Amino acid sequence: MSIRVLLVSEEGPARRGYLLAIGGPDVQVDVVDSPRSVKERIQTSTYQGVVVDMHTLMRDRTYDKRELFRLEERLPVIRVRLDPATGDIAGVSCGEAIRGKASLKEFIVSQCGCAKSSASPLAHGVPLNLAVMICPSRSSPEEACGKSVTLRVALAGCSVFAPAPPEEGALVWLVFPDLNDRTPIPSRVVWRVPWGGKRAAPGMGLAFASLTQAQLRELTDMGLSGPQPPLAPDLQDV
Repeated sequence: MSIRVLLVSEEGPARRGYLLAIGGPDVQVDVVDSPRSVKERIQTSTYQGVVVDMHTLMRDRTYDKRELFRLEERLPVIRVRLDPATGDIAGVSCGEAIRGKASLKEFIVSQCGCAKSSASPLAHGVPLNLAVMICPSRSSPEEACGKSVTLRVALAGCSVFAPAPPEEGALVWLVFPDLNDRTPIPSRVVWRVPWGGKRAAPGMGLAFASLTQAQLRELTDMGLSGPQPPLAPDLQDV
């Protein structure tokens, strides 16, 4: 099985140099041109490491670089720089320096190859538009709930269109009118994109805290797969 990593680098000679250094049959590389795209990508795809071009990182002065430190708690992250004169690559990960194309590839194979993947609740999600009501509490009346539609759905969570999504970590309750079992589903906001925040549809990613047995069966019958949350009522009062 190949190692899948995310490369954060603007278009140009540096990106091409990194791809030549780390590419190959044993490594699959996805590329984004902005650090702002990292969070959304790791919520929807599975990665074992992240390679960040320092020039690309420093150019975005408004990006909260603390997000990289939080990411390092989950995945190997290496910051790299390519010397345009020599083509040499230098990097640092967790205070340890590496130098040279071979050293970068060795880091990918040794560190990322042994890392657990960044699989998220949406890593196994599929595009699926289900009507959904977003409620502030389990007992909220229907008129107090926002009405929206899902963008992707998995057994462990979903992404939902929302112009003004709640803050990350917030608990909301989802009601799916299309399901026979309309028990409110407790869900945590794991990522958010507010309206106007970037060139992307506004919305949020949600991780289900629990599902009823009937809800799990209905979602499975829709062809959904992936990790499963605990069954209710274990976490209904999260």
